[in-house]
Amino acid sequence: MISQLSHGSTRMPAPHGREVSQNAKLEAVQLDDTKAAISQTKSAGVNPVLSELEPELLTNAKDPDAYPQALSAKLQAHSKLRAEEGLGKLYRDLLAKTEAAEPTPARDVDAAEAAAVREALKADGSEVAFPEDGVFMSLYNGLMYTFTEDGAVTAHEPGVPRTQEEKASRLSEYKNAISELEKATGGLSLDELRANFEAASQRLNEIVDRAAATGTSGQIYDTVA
Repeated sequence: MISQLSHGSTRMPAPHGREVSQNAKLEAVQLDDTKAAISQTKSAGVNPVLSELEPELLTNAKDPDAYPQALSAKLQAHSKLRAEEGLGKLYRDLLAKTEAAEPTPARDVDAAEAAAVREALKADGSEVAFPEDGVFMSLYNGLMYTFTEDGAVTAHEPGVPRTQEEKASRLSEYKNAISELEKATGGLSLDELRANFEAASQRLNEIVDRAAATGTSGQIYDTVA
């Protein structure tokens, strides 16, 4: 008898690339959204976040854009750092694991095991249901189970390619993802991105601290490098 679910189940919509975390794809969307918001901030000269901040931070006649620009710089630096810490590590780890992996064919699952897995998934709220492509995949007890509409069921270790063709396809996918990420982050290393974020944070903190110390925005930017 198969033991109970170890990590729950995950329904995937397509056979190739399903073992990449859905959270990673969400991170990519969030990065794009953040970049778009920053772009809009630069073009409009106003950031919606600022509506909740003290008005005096925006009223310096000599340099009214200093605070919005500092805030945008911090948001952008944080977005890039977060992307490299999350997506960058994810895709580089996947690339290294796939490069080192020896393709291993999925094993056929007999009727008894397939029935037990179906029941366990159903009990966990993830009943087998086929999308348009006729393939349902779910992680169960450390194995990726693949169900097809023709009744076949196979199991394989997540992250291990099943064929040389699949290995080559995944390597290409991960390399492309890393390339796109590096375009978004300017090709900087994690240490460089972290240093940029710390510098941007310090710049913003200096502006806010001076506003608090002087009680007026008319002087705070003159002495901030």
